[in-house]
Amino acid sequence: MHEVKGNSVADPAPRGSKTTGPATVIALALSRSHIEGAVVGGDEVLTLTHRRVAPSVGIDEFVDLALDCTTELREHSGRLGRRPAAAGVVLAEDGDGVNGLSPFAGEYHWRGAPVRAWLEEHLDLPVTVGHDVRAGGQAEARLGAGRGSRAFLYVPAGDRIPAVLVLDGHAPEKSRFCVGDLGRLPTWTGAADTGRAERVGDVAAPRALGRRYEAAGGRAGLSALSVHQRARAGDHAAAHVWNEALEAFADALASAVMVLGPDRVVIGGDYAEADKAYFRRLRRAVAGRTESRPAPVIVPAQLGLQAALLGAALLTRGAPTDVEPPIRPRLLTAVPSPPNTR
Repeated sequence: MHEVKGNSVADPAPRGSKTTGPATVIALALSRSHIEGAVVGGDEVLTLTHRRVAPSVGIDEFVDLALDCTTELREHSGRLGRRPAAAGVVLAEDGDGVNGLSPFAGEYHWRGAPVRAWLEEHLDLPVTVGHDVRAGGQAEARLGAGRGSRAFLYVPAGDRIPAVLVLDGHAPEKSRFCVGDLGRLPTWTGAADTGRAERVGDVAAPRALGRRYEAAGGRAGLSALSVHQRARAGDHAAAHVWNEALEAFADALASAVMVLGPDRVVIGGDYAEADKAYFRRLRRAVAGRTESRPAPVIVPAQLGLQAALLGAALLTRGAPTDVEPPIRPRLLTAVPSPPNTR
């Protein structure tokens, strides 16, 4: 057995041996705050790495970190006797899937950056480029909580509250605007304190909860789920912040449901880890706002924070088939590599 960043994986096949099923690929998910990478072989995640990126890191250093990560993954796959056949990379900003360019990438202002060309030259492999939210939605459709749904809304809440409508297992790519931002919708939840509407993201995005709790006199630096735990323990400030977040989130989801009419809503990101009581309350709150149409089923994502990374791997496979083995998300339990902020 080989120990791989916290995962135990079976002995690799000898070099040159024949394998069946999908080829081994490198998957990469890039965002402003972190870089995630994986080697996926058939139905297994063979290794998983996570690097945090310091806010002070510029575009050149960020690219170097990403290339270093792919080098590490390729070398590790070689030690396992697996030769990668392709790579998939997803960006936190929208990209040009045909040319592998990043037209927005507002987090780093790298408009027109040839992401695909950089990686193809570095890896000497074919590279597919996609959007992290679309890729995560397609991963949930093929491997997770979206299976069996003809039309579901995937909402991976984190720093923002993005959303994408996944139709028959596919998130449309014809327009760069197919991924929406529910966090920019207005909400009057909490308006008693300010007298004006706020953006949903400023009230309900998981990253906002810690800031709001601190502003209410609570401990600084807590995650959304830590605020929830304090609310359940009787902390009135935490309960107030958590309840307002839920109501504002329900406002946004109800608006999306009324416009798009999905049969299911899959909640990813930080809120996917919330308890069953939270999802019961959220379903009731959304149903109360969509009385003119049946409320959709609202469920937590099954792939957790690795949905985009698995989606990057699936990009290299193309359209789903009836005979492809699914990637087993239960293997995504690797201990992250030490933070690398350079």
